Amino acid sequence: MSGQPGRWQRPFIGPFSMLQTVAVLVAVFMTALVLVFINTPLANPQTPGLPTPGSRFVPLEGNSHWWWTGDTAAVVREILA
Repeated sequence: MSGQPGRWQRPFIGPFSMLQTVAVLVAVFMTALVLVFINTPLANPQTPGLPTPGSRFVPLEGNSHWWWTGDTAAVVREILA
């Protein structure tokens, strides 16, 4: 040997050797894999369908369809009718 540092010990990116760079990349990749594994559900959960727009609307009689908080008499009357 000529006494020079090997490929893994000499500077690769700035002051960091190839060994340090590969170690950081492996650590980041392994951390990402662990996080994906931890956050993946064990079984496929039953996902409910999307709600139908307007399915909870209550039709009101008359031309005045405005009501204020606490003034629910018209809505209650239509629900109970």
